[in-house]
Amino acid sequence: MSARKKIAICAVAVLVVFVLLALPTTYTYRPGSLTPPLIIRDHHGVPKKWIAHLIEHEGGLPKTGVGLTHYNLCMPPYPGDIGYVTAVDVFPVESWEIERIALKGGRLLPGFLKGELIYSIEVDFRVRYTDGDMALLRWDTWRYGRCFGLLAIDTGGGPAGDITIFR
Repeated sequence: MSARKKIAICAVAVLVVFVLLALPTTYTYRPGSLTPPLIIRDHHGVPKKWIAHLIEHEGGLPKTGVGLTHYNLCMPPYPGDIGYVTAVDVFPVESWEIERIALKGGRLLPGFLKGELIYSIEVDFRVRYTDGDMALLRWDTWRYGRCFGLLAIDTGGGPAGDITIFR
């Protein structure tokens, strides 16, 4: 192999690595689609468990958008934890189904330099309340960790997140 060819290959490899480190990544999975499922290594479990625990903890779900600033995914609550129930009316849920999960990774290079790698999670799910109402909700939050396409590795906590209602 000639020296020119080696230099060209090295330059392309460096450019690809730089692009991967500098650009954010986004990956969306829809259950039932042909898209490969997400691989999430999270200390809270998998998205289906997150939503089930949210409904169980809150005793239902709201019918208006709300910030879940007091919600704590830890079971059981740690000593000294005060007031961690969402301060809105919640309604009992008959059934729910996840429709979309999106992982959005931050830019790796700035994250490495600042020492804060984060990624965001959006889970869209359809809810049927016991009174017959239906709604499409989005739960979104962020976590400390790394996200590479369909792989997310959690290295710490993040906020409880927000619920948005789409009618």
